[in-house]
Amino acid sequence: LLGITYVLVEYALIQKFILFLGNPTYANTVTLAILLISSGLGSLFSNKFEHRALLKKIPQALLVAGLLSMLYVLIVPFILTYFLGSGFLFRVFICFLLTFPLGFFMGIPFPSSIRLIGNAYQDYVPWLYGVDSVFSVLGIILGVYVALSYGFNGVLILGGVGYLLTYLIYSNVKFR
Repeated sequence: LLGITYVLVEYALIQKFILFLGNPTYANTVTLAILLISSGLGSLFSNKFEHRALLKKIPQALLVAGLLSMLYVLIVPFILTYFLGSGFLFRVFICFLLTFPLGFFMGIPFPSSIRLIGNAYQDYVPWLYGVDSVFSVLGIILGVYVALSYGFNGVLILGGVGYLLTYLIYSNVKFR
């Protein structure tokens, strides 16, 4: 689910920023750069926690990412409309402010889970990377289908639901 949900949220944000930034290339570049930086910082932040603390922090990050994704469906259109006439660099800054918090929390679960699972089942780690990659690709296909059927708000909601579902699953998993 982490691979699918990350890609769904990423895809929806890129599409929402195309009109706001005035060009698909700008939207892709800005959104991907912010998500990579913020997710990397989320991963770095989570690396500071001990095993027991991670067991609490991962579900919290999943919950925040899910709720933020769904909240963005309501607030992002108003923010983007309000600042649409602003200068380009200021609009990039608005994209940064909107994307960074979500990307930070989206960057915590996967690397933290790899750490936890790697402690007990080192042989599974390469498989986890492979499965995540496959489902990331499937997430793109799912995102296109959902966007055509329900719009990009539907994609963002589905991404949020995916994070909340992952939260529910994760809250009931027992690690060593």
